[in-house]
Amino acid sequence: MTDQLTFSEIKARFPDEWVLLGNPEFVNAHPTQGQLLARNRDYLELCYQSRDLTKTVANSSIVFTGEPKNHTRKWLRAIRLTDPTTT
Repeated sequence: MTDQLTFSEIKARFPDEWVLLGNPEFVNAHPTQGQLLARNRDYLELCYQSRDLTKTVANSSIVFTGEPKNHTRKWLRAIRLTDPTTT
């Protein structure tokens, strides 16, 4: 079993990565510490890995250690199409 690490330590060691925390502690929906179970740059790959790793802990959470980037969801942008019946 790994030691509890603060989220600041985890962010310093693994910047801009998804981390799987075992028995995490949160304050105002922000992680403060937890056991580092796994890490990956690919979120889906970490989800597949977490299936087996989370059996040994009571609670787990996947958290991103970087800053969220703006406008990453292009499919959410509203696109105005011309109405073919008005032309």
